[in-house]
Amino acid sequence: MKPVKILVVGQTPPPYGGQAVMIQEFLNGPFRCLRTHHLRMAYSDDMTQVGRFNLRKVTHLFKLIYLTAMRRLRMGPCYLFYPPAGPNLFPILRDVVYLLCTRWMFLGTIFDFQAAGVSERVAALPAPLRLLAHLAYGKVMCAVKLSKFNPDDPAAFRARNSFEIPNASADVALKTWGPTFGRQTFGSQGKAEGEPVRLLFVGVLNESKGTLIFLDAVQSLLNQGFAVRADMVGEIENSTVRAEIERRIADPRLKQAVTFHGRLIGDAKWGRFQAADIFVFPTYFESESFGLVLTEAMQFGLPIVSTKWRGVQSVVVEGETGFLVPIKNSEAVAEKIRLLVEDPELAARMGAAGRQRYEEHYTLERFWERKEDAILKSIANQSIA
Repeated sequence: MKPVKILVVGQTPPPYGGQAVMIQEFLNGPFRCLRTHHLRMAYSDDMTQVGRFNLRKVTHLFKLIYLTAMRRLRMGPCYLFYPPAGPNLFPILRDVVYLLCTRWMFLGTIFDFQAAGVSERVAALPAPLRLLAHLAYGKVMCAVKLSKFNPDDPAAFRARNSFEIPNASADVALKTWGPTFGRQTFGSQGKAEGEPVRLLFVGVLNESKGTLIFLDAVQSLLNQGFAVRADMVGEIENSTVRAEIERRIADPRLKQAVTFHGRLIGDAKWGRFQAADIFVFPTYFESESFGLVLTEAMQFGLPIVSTKWRGVQSVVVEGETGFLVPIKNSEAVAEKIRLLVEDPELAARMGAAGRQRYEEHYTLERFWERKEDAILKSIANQSIA
């Protein structure tokens, strides 16, 4: 088969959010028939800038349109691969301008809905903007969403071919421990008497990622007399969140129990996973579509406490690889952590089940295969039509 040329227009790290990471992993794919070329978005330098308006982004938008046209001329006939915005107004308006100016240049467009809920936000726009948004997002050749629990953005915009393909992560744990993978956790080996159980949170430190819920749950466990320590990895989103965090850790016991590591990448980040006992991710983030950090926790054999929120529900199997609780409920989070702390054998079983589920569903090899098959099938269907 003649190679299919794909122009991937998307953000790659930094920042190190799930969407940017997965765009990079797609570009890394050892595809049989796809030949990917990249045009980097570069709207944001860190996670605190994502979704926010500034004039530099407007300038970059028109530069990106120009560069897209130039790249299309050099590449010849090709397909556009694009990750639509989440449910925030400025990124949606940015998408509308970009897509109306560029989609017509390509043989077809592939949408990768890494952020969820754009169709719900579009439905609430004034009629003229809503019409423009449907022209920009409507009837693409191929659309991929990450979970059946997410809003059905592909259907809302009448994508011609729609697929459900979960994200994936590189098997860093296997690389760390080698082919005889065997995690030595508090669940499998037991903690020394008095040694604290280590809880881990990874993500942007903002309210809807569950940062404050996590801190309240840790406070509750400390009040009940449990020996726990918490590691929080990620950037604090803004001064408002920082003030709320500082207010909560005014209690000396909580301040002593929680360590803020800031943004970590590479071995520094993986070291936090390796040192952890339980992964806690009480998200209700507006654009949450999957929770890539969950697959990272699973590959390290960590039992998970997370929320019944969108695509998270397709990653964590309730009662098997972890627990799912209602959103915005710190006491429910604390209760599930307590169950794992008090029952190390349960924690070990859940961690092992998570590792097995990762190997079966969330490896990069499976991800690349599914993405290529979906794109090639959509192209074939378009040719038949």
